[in-house]
Amino acid sequence: MLFRSIASGRRTLVERNDNEFGGYLEDLQLAPRLATKPLPDGSVEVHRKNAKGEWEAFFKFAQEDSLTTAPIVVEAGGKTALMLSSVGRDKSSLVRVDLASGKQTVLAESDKADVAGVWLDPRTRAPQAYAVDYLNVDYSPLTPAAKKDIQRLTKALGPGFEVVSRTLDDKKWVVVVDDPVESLSSHLYDRDTGKVTKLFDQRPELAGAPLQPMWPAEIKSRDGLTLVSYLTLPPGSDSNKDGRPDKPVPLVLNVHGGPWARDSFGFDPEHQWLANRGYGVLAVNYRASTGFGKGFVNAGNLQWGRKAHDDLIDAIEWAVREKIAIWRSEERRVGKECRS
Repeated sequence: MLFRSIASGRRTLVERNDNEFGGYLEDLQLAPRLATKPLPDGSVEVHRKNAKGEWEAFFKFAQEDSLTTAPIVVEAGGKTALMLSSVGRDKSSLVRVDLASGKQTVLAESDKADVAGVWLDPRTRAPQAYAVDYLNVDYSPLTPAAKKDIQRLTKALGPGFEVVSRTLDDKKWVVVVDDPVESLSSHLYDRDTGKVTKLFDQRPELAGAPLQPMWPAEIKSRDGLTLVSYLTLPPGSDSNKDGRPDKPVPLVLNVHGGPWARDSFGFDPEHQWLANRGYGVLAVNYRASTGFGKGFVNAGNLQWGRKAHDDLIDAIEWAVREKIAIWRSEERRVGKECRS
């Protein structure tokens, strides 16, 4: 681990990784405090630096939790850290860890999906709010101020926003709106006044284009799993706006890569490109997709091309299609287009 001076460009060695660590967490003074070490059996060991400046094993979590558990930050003062953890539960929760005793306290959780993100005070790293992404993103406050922020931003921008940058005094935020029919836009939010000012459209050439709404759906797999999915229909095919076409349309099954990834609600250029050309587009979070708990992600172990593929077939049957294409684009990191 090296630090580089912005003024001089000089680099300083802070930590040499002689312990086969997979990653580090530093405190606000940029001193390494926690490190993670993958073990041969798939489990992960978290190490801490003790008073002597030596690394020591702190706690461990099993392979089944390895995709849904990870430290996030060391909070101000260096006495506590935040992590996402599914240990002892299915869905990944926001947890505070005492770095001296190891005591863990659950700060936020959901029975629908993993905690997907946390708002942190830029000066103290204290949690202010958290996000859960099931059918779409839902924010919940952890402080009275964050409750007001969520209410203001939802009223001004709708639910599909994300805080992407903050000033150090936490008074001004850059917020991005991700809307299927509006593409992406950036806004400045003044926390003192509550004013939200649009800065720019990220794809101005799409302003006024006939972008189509995205419809979330819960599809049951043949063995009872819930597959969170998203459907986009071609222009003019859904006169009553209920997310069902007036008559059958050709359908493209747009399969995300990974498999440890997920599709989410929002602007998707592939959905819009295909819908504009007369196709319905269906994206399916098949088993092994992330964000829906460790049971769901681990249900895909050794099932690529087996039950994970069955999930895609079940989604096609749900759609009751006349014509179907399966699309795996290079951008999604999975092979080439194939048709059936």
